[in-house]
Amino acid sequence: MKKCLTANCIVFDKDHEKILLTRHKALGVWIYPGGHVEKDEFPHEAALRETLEETGLHARIILGKSLYDLRSALAHYEPVPFTTMIWEVPYIEGEHHMHYSSIYLAEAVEGSISKQAEESDGVEWFGREEISDLEIPDNVSKVMLAAFDAVGR
Repeated sequence: MKKCLTANCIVFDKDHEKILLTRHKALGVWIYPGGHVEKDEFPHEAALRETLEETGLHARIILGKSLYDLRSALAHYEPVPFTTMIWEVPYIEGEHHMHYSSIYLAEAVEGSISKQAEESDGVEWFGREEISDLEIPDNVSKVMLAAFDAVGR
């Protein structure tokens, strides 16, 4: 089975009360923005790029600090993902494949919802209480609810 490295952002509004989701055409579900990590790109860069491409919003990663300071003259940190997940992506059409996903927490910093990627049917903000009413894969909704807990809502 094909294996891919992907990166995603769970993007919160400025008050951390809602998250931004896209309606993914090929999956038929609501999901946080993200996609494949490109050549010469770090996962956190891919997550922020995909967020901009899919939603029109610039975001910044929050809560992405390492527990340990192990920097040296040749090493620095990139933001730490909120979680990582390996999951079989259940495409409606086409071959299923595995995603190794680095999932970051972020907040919108500028822009407005103005762009939608070709693979998306829509982009909307949702509060915690609305998550259970949406068509979302179980593993994805669990990550979203944990993200709300992590930011204190």
